Amino acid sequence: MNLLFRILLYISSYLPLVVLIFIQNMYDLTWKAAYKTLVNNIFFWKVVFLAVLFSSMALIFWLIAIKKESASDGRKYSVDNLKEIDVEVLNYFVTYIVPLLSLDISSKTSILVNFLFIVLLGIYFVRNNALHFNIMLILLGYHIYTNDKDHIIISKRTLYEIKNNALKADQIGTSQIFYI
Repeated sequence: MNLLFRILLYISSYLPLVVLIFIQNMYDLTWKAAYKTLVNNIFFWKVVFLAVLFSSMALIFWLIAIKKESASDGRKYSVDNLKEIDVEVLNYFVTYIVPLLSLDISSKTSILVNFLFIVLLGIYFVRNNALHFNIMLILLGYHIYTNDKDHIIISKRTLYEIKNNALKADQIGTSQIFYI
């Protein structure tokens, strides 16, 4: 997975935050208020919209690619000693609190500080291939597991289904990420 693609996957994890910030900046829950929020900071929302659009497309492309790769006749791996880490992914969601509580979209310094915060987190997550810490995967119905070999397993199947049906996983490229 190249660097740009990993960055886009990281950015896609912030889609729910963008929605929350947009709602937080509305003076009322009406279409008129939504329009006014959009128009008042049109440049900010255009940039955010484009980032979210491209990163969401990257996430969808990645999910389609790993499904297609897993459907091939490649080698299947047994995955034993699985444990759920959905909760750890939700802990990552806590990083949303800083921008949500502090971002003032009418303040350039607030935007810059929050942007730098997200960039610093992004450097950590992209360099450490922690792209499975993406709340969008959970929202799309995926479960995230790990095993005693520190593999990351992404699946729409429950832990019960995987264990009872002895389902095997496909490795995604040469990464530590597997898909069932």
